[in-house]
Amino acid sequence: DDLLIAAAATGSNAVALTPTQLVQVYQCSGGATDWHDFNSSAPVGSTIIPEIPQSGSGTGDTFRNDLAAANGGTAVTLGSCVKTVEENDPTAITGASTPANAIAPFSSGRKALYDTAPGYFKDPTVAFPGPGGFLSSGIQLLYGTQTAGSCVAPTNPPGAGNSVAYCNTRGLYIAWRQSDTTASGGWQPGSSRNWVQTLFWRASGDGKSFIQTTGGQADIAAGGATPTWVDCGFGTSVTSC
Repeated sequence: DDLLIAAAATGSNAVALTPTQLVQVYQCSGGATDWHDFNSSAPVGSTIIPEIPQSGSGTGDTFRNDLAAANGGTAVTLGSCVKTVEENDPTAITGASTPANAIAPFSSGRKALYDTAPGYFKDPTVAFPGPGGFLSSGIQLLYGTQTAGSCVAPTNPPGAGNSVAYCNTRGLYIAWRQSDTTASGGWQPGSSRNWVQTLFWRASGDGKSFIQTTGGQADIAAGGATPTWVDCGFGTSVTSC
């Protein structure tokens, strides 16, 4: 799943920014508070509205860690201009006081769920399952020159990650209790396999779990993520995958 900066789909003054520039923007420091500082086409006085999800949000915490990486490994102290918003909520941008100036870190997968026809999220005022009423995101993702699914992760200056627009292709994982891997089976009629073995993991030579099949991979893609399958292992020694 790509994590990058989102802005309003139309009428935005925002442009793609490097991780180093985002450090300045989220510090609300001089020379990085007006979109005209980065985009000569933006009117002077287009005050940037930087938004960030609350602490404990996966999107927010990943973005804070990326800002720290671009800041030489030192956590960034957010300036007073930064607004706390719900993670991956496009209305935080489109409903801002000045939508043209608002930005926030956003999941490409969540945006895909919003914008893939016929829609996934529905206006709660429209009766379900009647036709229509599906919500679209109303936002754009600022990839710059980056390519979806293969972004350069932010690094300390002057690393390559700081020469291009911010975008971090991050892993999303499914975790379960190790004891469930070998629990007694029969999750589906006529099968001796348990739910973990059926859906997510099977021993080598025992066929494919659903998530490894063509259909399973298509479901992940339909959910907005880039499908893959890797067994990250078990135990406290697993710190990355």
